[in-house]
Amino acid sequence: MDISCAFPTTMATAEHVKIAEDLGYHRAWLYDTPQQSPDVWMILALAAAKTERIGLGPGVLTPSLRHPMVNAAATAALDALAPGRVAVGFGTGCTGGRAMGNALPHILHQGNRLPGTVSDPAFRGTRSFRQVDAHRALLR
Repeated sequence: MDISCAFPTTMATAEHVKIAEDLGYHRAWLYDTPQQSPDVWMILALAAAKTERIGLGPGVLTPSLRHPMVNAAATAALDALAPGRVAVGFGTGCTGGRAMGNALPHILHQGNRLPGTVSDPAFRGTRSFRQVDAHRALLR
């Protein structure tokens, strides 16, 4: 059985990932919270330099926070630093706005959903899937 671990993205995270590798963890996921943490890609690069075996990746990467080209370039760079050890987990990031102090749209407070708008979970997912598709295409 492979066991992974997850870490908040801090300047000390690369050292924590090294400890996780020494303890035998399979993969280290780092949270993508740019509004309150150092850049996830920079910290993953630091972790790649300090480790040899443990898998690395952002989990979950919120595609709407960066242009797909930026995410693809960062993924490719990390893969060059840690060949065969990179995985990327994607998510919609629906709580990112709250973490930045933004209120949820009023319609969400009422428990209502408007099809085709950001209040519709299917819309957020569709937008994220388009970003993921762009990310994949850019890595080809």
